[in-house]
Amino acid sequence: MSINPSLTSSILNSSKKYQQYYTRLNWLILAIAVVSTFFDDIVSSWLALLVLVVELIALLLKFLAKNKKDLGQHCSRISILSNGLGINNAVAESYLATQITNAEVTSEPKFRVDCYYNSADEIGPKRFKEILTESCFWTTTLYKKAYISTIKFFFAYIVVYILVLFFSVEWSYIRENIPFDKIMILAISAAPLKDMLTDSFQLRKASNELERIDVYLNESERETNEIILAFCDYSVATSNTPLIPEKIYRDNQSNLNSLWKARIENNKTV
Repeated sequence: MSINPSLTSSILNSSKKYQQYYTRLNWLILAIAVVSTFFDDIVSSWLALLVLVVELIALLLKFLAKNKKDLGQHCSRISILSNGLGINNAVAESYLATQITNAEVTSEPKFRVDCYYNSADEIGPKRFKEILTESCFWTTTLYKKAYISTIKFFFAYIVVYILVLFFSVEWSYIRENIPFDKIMILAISAAPLKDMLTDSFQLRKASNELERIDVYLNESERETNEIILAFCDYSVATSNTPLIPEKIYRDNQSNLNSLWKARIENNKTV
């Protein structure tokens, strides 16, 4: 089994599905928290138990999403090295092959595209640089879009959460105490806020770093070792950053293709 861009996309798509389910469950928890403000006693206790169960399922999905993301990004780095410099690591590829599911291998043809990388050069430093630059260009723009989307979701979530908190505290003030089940619901439903904040910071930081790498690679001709060092920085910047939602990728794919082609043409005339 060879590690290629389409197989990488198939693996990352699995991660995105897990992440999508995880996000939906977070919003489900918030919806249950809203409903819980209208009930107390036994109904509230059952809702608290339901929130706990949903949260455990969400944490499992988060764990699975992270594992697939790490695997997909590892494959992506191998694919860039293979396509750019012709470097193949049989040991690494053999190990990664044991982590890839049959479903991901089967769905791989759906992600195949002609000329995944626009570079027409032969394998070598120049092609490696062009592939890395293209990856930086695409990822920088998509990270910025994902950052804006994450911030919007964060504010939407926090507005609803504040309302839930207000009504829960107000109801508890009338009763002169806050039941444990409501405390548990409030605590669990607040957890996604931390994830959204962390994701937004990581997306912003990574987009700035990749933009710096893009500029660095295009400032002048670079030696092979300089390109490899830039690739290391690229790998670090993307390793801890959330995956780009599929909708954001699809919505911007055509525009980014046009912008990249225009940039290539512009570079030829300079």
